[in-house]
Amino acid sequence: TYFDRYGLSSDWRLFLMDFCRHWPTDQKETTVRSLREGNPRSGNSKARRHIEILAKAKSVFHFDVPGSVASSTHAGLPWLFWLRQKAGASLHFWPYDGTTVPQGRSVIAEAYPALWFRSGCPENWSRDQWDAFLIAEALAGAARSGLLCSWLTPQWPEHLNEVIEREGWILGFSRS
Repeated sequence: TYFDRYGLSSDWRLFLMDFCRHWPTDQKETTVRSLREGNPRSGNSKARRHIEILAKAKSVFHFDVPGSVASSTHAGLPWLFWLRQKAGASLHFWPYDGTTVPQGRSVIAEAYPALWFRSGCPENWSRDQWDAFLIAEALAGAARSGLLCSWLTPQWPEHLNEVIEREGWILGFSRS
């Protein structure tokens, strides 16, 4: 895994700090593209996290292919670290901070629009806008129905606990 390859612990905060050193995309005029060539922490486009295999999702290191999430992931992770620094304990990164979310905290979780995909994207919307709408609609519906609690506390096999602590999970994905 990425963690093993670079000798990283499974501590989410330490991972974000390390990632920001190699992918400082939160810095002015710094882009993912400008950092890619020769970056020693480029990952492996063939390596996928356990959840990416199960959900048939693209690797966070698979750049320049249709449906790629690599650039947005690499651009976004430093901003998650920034949010963590600014918000502190009021922000809960699920599942890295645990699957039990303390009352009064805001949650950041990985979502995968394909879980809720349906046709009907309005003509004047981009695919990204439609994806964001579908995720928001699914979360709102899950909150109203009580399903969101089960999404946040999934019953996965015990042998996956360590993997999920290191690699994360996609909120709402239930197969293990």
